[in-house]
Amino acid sequence: MMIHQIFISSDYYVILSYGDRFHFLNRDTGDLEHTYQHPSRITGNLITSDENLLFGDVSGSIARFNTSEMRKEVISKAHKAEITSLAILKQNDKIISGCCDGIIKIWDPTLTCEMLEIKGTKAILIY
Repeated sequence: MMIHQIFISSDYYVILSYGDRFHFLNRDTGDLEHTYQHPSRITGNLITSDENLLFGDVSGSIARFNTSEMRKEVISKAHKAEITSLAILKQNDKIISGCCDGIIKIWDPTLTCEMLEIKGTKAILIY
């Protein structure tokens, strides 16, 4: 197994392997409890404060994976190209996504409302 990244939540060690699979290992026993395979290569990801897994992929989509229910909840076609970075503004839970075309977007926490787009040094207020 080629390991790309490891996250730690309160219940799981979450391992990203082969660029498209998340493996959830029980923190107490080390047993594999769940595997999720995404349809395309994952390029940017993080664990949110409510311990959901948020990730972007090569197609420009952002998805949220609910770790307590072990299912994908939200998928949004966020960019026209590969997402290279994701972050969360802790003070207001806004999500920031960066793309290989140089565009940065700021989203509401549900990923349904794009609030700001930044391209180069020019910002476009959306809401």
